[in-house]
Amino acid sequence: IRLSLIFGFGRGEFVRAEPQHVALALAQKGQFADPYAAPTGPTAHLAPVFPIVIAPFYAIWGDTPAADRARVAAGPFLGSIPYALLPLVSEWLGLSLWVGTLAGLLGAMLPAHLYFESLNEFEAPLTGVALLLSMRWLARPPKPWLEGLFWGASMLVSPVVGPCAVGLVFLRVGRSLVARDVLVMIAAAACVVLPWTTRNYVQLGAFYLVRDNFGLELNESNREGADPVLIRAMLTDHFQRTHPHPSVAVAAQIANRGEAWFEREQLEGAKSWIMTHPLEFVRLTLRRMSNFWMPWLLQKPAKYFLRGVSLVGFLGLFLLVRSKQFAAGPLAALWATYALPYYLAANEPRYGLPIWWSQLLLLAYVSEKIRAWDFRREVRLEKYP
Repeated sequence: IRLSLIFGFGRGEFVRAEPQHVALALAQKGQFADPYAAPTGPTAHLAPVFPIVIAPFYAIWGDTPAADRARVAAGPFLGSIPYALLPLVSEWLGLSLWVGTLAGLLGAMLPAHLYFESLNEFEAPLTGVALLLSMRWLARPPKPWLEGLFWGASMLVSPVVGPCAVGLVFLRVGRSLVARDVLVMIAAAACVVLPWTTRNYVQLGAFYLVRDNFGLELNESNREGADPVLIRAMLTDHFQRTHPHPSVAVAAQIANRGEAWFEREQLEGAKSWIMTHPLEFVRLTLRRMSNFWMPWLLQKPAKYFLRGVSLVGFLGLFLLVRSKQFAAGPLAALWATYALPYYLAANEPRYGLPIWWSQLLLLAYVSEKIRAWDFRREVRLEKYP
């Protein structure tokens, strides 16, 4: 379905974002560098795993449209992994096979996130796989060091996994985990992340655990006239002038003075505006929270579908909590922690993709409840005509 939608209308040219620029630098120069409109040198704008994953396409086909087409052709296979695993995830969470199967079928047959999950442009599908696999540790806890290695590797896919790890591990403290287990987990995760953190310090001259772009995104999203919807914000003249991805002039500044200097300047600018405009910051944060769960899209059918699934998902989570099912804790912790960074900066449906599988599970759970209610109603009618 996704391959047909992507290639079936004569489309053969695909845009490149920061991950593709870095993947090209890896393929051509062996450097994790140059994510923006012009070469800027070493970078920590991105976590390392996804650019490394797509770099072979540019190593084989070079800086050509053929490399982009090959990369995009592989996208639907990566994006479909969560749907294939949902029956297993449903079992791990103590839900029925019917719920997992229905959720997987809905995700596979309805490409609501077609662009973000299928073009292999950003790390969101890989992040979703990492969060989905983390549900296994809740049902079948591994050795603490092994789980720590998993969380460390997942943070190198995307550091937004970090808050989720804290929330999901906290659920088990005092039950299947003791303090020593948590310390072992942290140490194992640090062993995975530390080499990348060291590389960032050596090459950039500043401490960045995984990524360094927080200041940039915070400053772009918290200013006079800021738009909480990233899709719209990227079309503004302000974004085109001040963000180094489209602006050659800003990229040249980074090349001359360094990425660490640029990020410090951006972070200071954001902090200054927030301190002097606290009420406006709160207002923007509330609008961003709303947009994360009720996303804005130009295509109205997709927009209303995503919003409807989100609303039903909250209903499903409420039903799980009320019935005290095992799945309630993990899914509530996941939702509460994952979205936190995206309340601080402009967001779009791409950022919700990593937890889309959980929304589909809850949608399927609600449908199972409705089906069971109809069945009980039929039984009552037959018994008491």
